[in-house]
Amino acid sequence: MKGFTVAGHVAVDEVITANGSFYQLGGPPCFAASLGNSLGFNVEIVTRIGEDFPDEYETELEQLGISTMRSNGYQNTRFVLDYRHEPRKMKLPSICKPIKTSDVADVERLLLCPIAGEINDQLLKEVETSFLGLDPQGLLRNVGFDYIVEPRKWWNPEALNKLDLLKTSSSEHHLITGTTDIKQSLRKLVDHGVGAAVITDGSNGSYVMTGSMFIHVPVFPVEVVDSTGAGDVFIAGLAAYLDEGLSWACAVASASSSAIVETHGIVIQRSKSEILERAEWVYEKIVSLD
Repeated sequence: MKGFTVAGHVAVDEVITANGSFYQLGGPPCFAASLGNSLGFNVEIVTRIGEDFPDEYETELEQLGISTMRSNGYQNTRFVLDYRHEPRKMKLPSICKPIKTSDVADVERLLLCPIAGEINDQLLKEVETSFLGLDPQGLLRNVGFDYIVEPRKWWNPEALNKLDLLKTSSSEHHLITGTTDIKQSLRKLVDHGVGAAVITDGSNGSYVMTGSMFIHVPVFPVEVVDSTGAGDVFIAGLAAYLDEGLSWACAVASASSSAIVETHGIVIQRSKSEILERAEWVYEKIVSLD
């Protein structure tokens, strides 16, 4: 198990459900740090918060071990996540200061998790690390009329060739590869140099491909209260445990996701032993595919 650095924005999310709405802290750095605290691995954070970032949420960041300074002249990255629709509808009223290549210089193991375009292709071109992972969701979003988030295509062969790990979702991967077929999409990513390509598919589990294997990873069955952060926790668990074998890392990632979707917010309620027990269950049910 190894620690790593996560680069991406901390967000303030307004979550709307059939039962009402509420605000919560979000963004990949928060979920990765929360999982690191639960499983006992180190997570360094490179992020940005705006002048309007709520003081109470800054206290939550400190409790997670995240320290950051407010960016003068910028509002915080804020999402409106409407789960009354399937798939969810998103608005992005404000975006904080971008992250620069100099912010991640000299990082050995780096996980790039943009959510609002705060990481761009230039950074991907310039960054040099011993391990590089990417969740490209922020590269696949445009902000349209009335702050509505719309999908955009992204294709960067030079960046793909540098990636040891790429995780995307069943609703997004076609924006990179041009195909909705999961196997074909994964094959295209691997053929362009991605070390391990992952597509998460909600309750259907995840599909993972390398140059030598193609597997299906099931979800651990729980009652889903709030799916926000499931993908962020998945890639964090995967990155942390990769040195213990890809299948086991995927099992830990799936088990970790099950622990975050059981509750609202960023705090994981399950202990390390409980998460790893779930991982054992998942591991036994991983299937090799043709």
